[in-house]
Amino acid sequence: MNCNIGVNYNKGSPKYRDNKPVAPIYITVNARSHSSALRDLDNAREGIQELLVGYMDVVQDGGSKGRLFHDIASSCKGDHRPRDSTSNAVRSKDPRGFDNFMSVVELPSHAGAFHAKYILQKYVLVQIRSLNCFIKICGNDFGVPLKYCDAHVLVTGLHWQGVDGAVEIVNDVIRRHMGDCSCTF
Repeated sequence: MNCNIGVNYNKGSPKYRDNKPVAPIYITVNARSHSSALRDLDNAREGIQELLVGYMDVVQDGGSKGRLFHDIASSCKGDHRPRDSTSNAVRSKDPRGFDNFMSVVELPSHAGAFHAKYILQKYVLVQIRSLNCFIKICGNDFGVPLKYCDAHVLVTGLHWQGVDGAVEIVNDVIRRHMGDCSCTF
């Protein structure tokens, strides 16, 4: 890898930018060689993902891995981010080690409980599967414990267009559910 990697910490009390909390750590990666920059930055991103996933294995938080892969990949520029994706799909290794496109859908909650079982209806799963995609509902109430993020739906597939379609299906089902429920984002 032909890159410079910098790690910056926000020390002290939480800091805010645009009324949103700022992440406690920033990792910056700069390529040294223009000719191999895209490849080098892609390798650096994958190395950082593997390092953090190793940490998640140690602290036994497998449920957050997919979100980690997605969030890191979506924060980096490159060919792994299709510019026309409507779901912010990215190409990255998924938690099982397969190279897929993936996206994350937030789940609504009410009184601290996340709602998602309605997503597992057969007709929804058939539609998602017809796009060659899969979903995984991650959350403490869904058998996939999380320590570092809120409950969510991880959508994976071989093509970003399919992931976009599957995310739209999940979002439609969530909107319909929220029309009958008092849950919110």
